[in-house]
Amino acid sequence: MFNFKINKISKIILSKEKGFTLIEIVISLSVFTIGILALLGMQIATINGTTRNLEMSEAMALGDEWIETFVALPYTDAMIGGPVGPAGTKGPFADPLNPLNPPFDGKYTVVWSVDAMNIGGTADDDVRNIRLTISWPDRGIPQGRNITLFYTKQSL
Repeated sequence: MFNFKINKISKIILSKEKGFTLIEIVISLSVFTIGILALLGMQIATINGTTRNLEMSEAMALGDEWIETFVALPYTDAMIGGPVGPAGTKGPFADPLNPLNPPFDGKYTVVWSVDAMNIGGTADDDVRNIRLTISWPDRGIPQGRNITLFYTKQSL
């Protein structure tokens, strides 16, 4: 008789455990779906941020190349304003290879202007401030983003 009571109690307990209800399943799937959508949103934001960082790095590398070019040029070179003359703004000048700037696939536009200044007390300019601007489209908007670098070159 003792065994009979245990079997009867276990049948009662087992009969009450039938599994998850439909509402429990729907709620758990909804919570899971919301979590997955949040992860996908974060993934998209990460990809966009990485793309912008890549573009910024490429633009900075291109700007560094141009600054190095300006450093190597003689003071009277036409790319930085030509012969020594009166102070004032010379330019803007544009990259002659634009839009074919390898290795950047013509994505970037390079423009610079030169401010010639007279600080030595002579009639001619003896310092040139070069403003280099690299621009590129952002999400299809032309000239959406840009970087401006400055370089000062003195006559010797």
